[in-house]
Amino acid sequence: MRFRIALVAGCLITALATAARADAIELQPVGTSFDHPIYMTSPPGDPRLFVVERPGTIEVIHDGVTSQFLDIHLQTTSDVERGLLSMAFDPNYAGNGLFYVFYTSDGADSDGALGDGHVDEFRVSSDPNVADPTTQRRVLTITRPSTLGNHNGGQLQFGRDGYLYISVGDGGTGGSTARDLTLLNGKMLRIDPHGGPSGLAQHPA
Repeated sequence: MRFRIALVAGCLITALATAARADAIELQPVGTSFDHPIYMTSPPGDPRLFVVERPGTIEVIHDGVTSQFLDIHLQTTSDVERGLLSMAFDPNYAGNGLFYVFYTSDGADSDGALGDGHVDEFRVSSDPNVADPTTQRRVLTITRPSTLGNHNGGQLQFGRDGYLYISVGDGGTGGSTARDLTLLNGKMLRIDPHGGPSGLAQHPA
């Protein structure tokens, strides 16, 4: 009986401690005028916030001031689930200024069929709050398995191994592409974005 009482008391203390920690969590607004924000991140060790907007722009918040970091809205389209979907800063961003974006093609201005997924590299300009659009380099293109505009995936993240991980949706095929190892759709990809043939240096992770 004493064991049960002790166990209940221990659970109660844990629950109260968890509730206290939960009460300490606060939400803080970071902006009020974003256009379909879909992702937010920061360079390693950098206090600034970068907000990815699906229509094709990235905004940076620095000392409470919001300004435009990158604009590629002419290369993408936000119909259905398409658009600029994510970005990732190189682990050595402070030294090389490189970052990567994942977006879907508009089928006209971005060198690919409508809805193709693109991973492109950019470099920051001499102004740390503005990217240099002339440095755009195509790293990887992921063709669409269907004409549907959903299930694009699009998350970019550097791993501790230094490789860039890319989540790619099945393209609206109900998952059938995930089982086909000849296609990049429906996979988690791992690449070396800095080099290798066409930028692709690895395989589905």
